[in-house]
Amino acid sequence: MRDELSIVVVGHRRPDVLAQTIRTLRRQPDTDGARLIVVINGDGANMTGDLLAGADTVLRLRENTGVDAYNHGMTFVKSEFALVLDDDAAPQPGVVLAALDVLRTDQTLGAAALHPVVGPAQRSEWPFARTDDAGRRDWPLLGCGHIVRTAAWRAVGGYEARYFLYGNDTDLALKLLGTGRGVTFDPAWRVLHDTQTAFERPAPWFRLATRNRIWNARRHAGRLWPLGALLAWADSHRRARWRARAHALAVRGAWEGIVSNPPRWITTSASAAAFRTLVHLSARRRSE
Repeated sequence: MRDELSIVVVGHRRPDVLAQTIRTLRRQPDTDGARLIVVINGDGANMTGDLLAGADTVLRLRENTGVDAYNHGMTFVKSEFALVLDDDAAPQPGVVLAALDVLRTDQTLGAAALHPVVGPAQRSEWPFARTDDAGRRDWPLLGCGHIVRTAAWRAVGGYEARYFLYGNDTDLALKLLGTGRGVTFDPAWRVLHDTQTAFERPAPWFRLATRNRIWNARRHAGRLWPLGALLAWADSHRRARWRARAHALAVRGAWEGIVSNPPRWITTSASAAAFRTLVHLSARRRSE
């Protein structure tokens, strides 16, 4: 397992949450033998050695670099695959081995998306996911936990540092699909996400996520990017509901997404098709 799989977890200002995730990973047979790389994303003075017991490598960054911290962690990966996790996420037992079996079998796959669920009821963050999605290889999302082929991650440049937060996992999935690598998904591959913000988005989400989702449309949707941008903006306002500040931040994020140049990426017909799949999944959710 150590030669085949590494785990990259990024922590920021939540030492107890990170420590619990490390303990969970070390208790599970399918992740216990993997090399665990923990990146402290700035402000980690309260993250002591006792809390990080179980980590093989600890990298401390002086500043909060957002999602770029994962790129720093991935530079230490020498295994064929990497499990990329938020600090409050942990796969259910057996999920990692099941996903690895699929990735081993099909060398054209770039990643396996795990199904994020929240709380004791395991409420899905992707309510559009259906049981008949099992075995798909065109899944345009990655979420809080996924297994990526290390070579595929590096070939597409990993997460886009300029995104900072939000939308970076979707961008990575679209980059992989756009370069001919599959992203497989099975709703049974559940990753438990211990979060309070999956369904009630925090204020910064409305600016950054709106901007980044518009960037995703500009990077991947081809000539239909204005429609993708409009749908992203409308969805942010739908989520804002009665929160006036959230609506204002969504407007600001939309403006930034349109007037600022996104990170450079060459759109392909495959990435445009993947973006259309993303839109169809969103429409599936609203129609049910």
